[in-house]
Amino acid sequence: MSNHVSHKLIDGVECKRCADCGEYKPLNNFIRDSQKKDGLCPYCFGCRKVKKEVDYKKHKDAYLKRAKKYYADNHEVQLEKNQKRREQNRDSIYATNKIWRDTHKKEKALMDKVYREANKEKIKERLRQYSKSQEFKEGHKLRNQKYLKTENGLLSKQLSRQRYRNRSKEVSATLTKIQWKACKQFFHYSCAYCGKPLKNLTQDHFIPLKDGGGYDVNNIIPCCKPCNSGKQSQDFFLWYPKQEFFNEQRKAKILEYLALF
Repeated sequence: MSNHVSHKLIDGVECKRCADCGEYKPLNNFIRDSQKKDGLCPYCFGCRKVKKEVDYKKHKDAYLKRAKKYYADNHEVQLEKNQKRREQNRDSIYATNKIWRDTHKKEKALMDKVYREANKEKIKERLRQYSKSQEFKEGHKLRNQKYLKTENGLLSKQLSRQRYRNRSKEVSATLTKIQWKACKQFFHYSCAYCGKPLKNLTQDHFIPLKDGGGYDVNNIIPCCKPCNSGKQSQDFFLWYPKQEFFNEQRKAKILEYLALF
């Protein structure tokens, strides 16, 4: 194909003939090249891209060697440029990376695993430094405040408080979140004593703390606040029959649950 370059108007738009494909295309299809007479590259974007790919494959080692030398000689400048580019294009970079992560989950997991194995000490040191920073402390405090407002956070706080109380009285405290959830499910998320369905059930010691009852799966019963406050540290078999909401079936269900352990 001839390397002769010419310009002409097509439908009132100035166009240039690509020296490779021979097609006339608008000037914005050619990159600038100050060494050419018309200030434009002789090849259109498409042809130039193909030529660069062919040239790269043909001289790959030379390209990599030159790029490596350039980055070594301009390391600090390149880091500054990359950081500036990331700050200016943070949203678009995040969106592009997210699309790639979502479509290459296996490759991403493998890459992360290889990186962690090869940089264990580096990662540890970076985490140690970050954990000492003010940014981490403020973020950690904020995350804790948000978590403690969630259902799991409130439960964790409750479990922690109960364990502390039981340790101070030298009784066992082994109830876990999973056991408490299973306990509520057994009673269909209702008060074990009056049968009222509730989202936020309290925990009652079937055998009171003062009588040596532990904070364990075989001694904690879900109940509403009025029942918990009313029972306090009274004996279940003396307190429950006196209540207006007394029910033989619920009593049997409570004993059935405790007999499981």
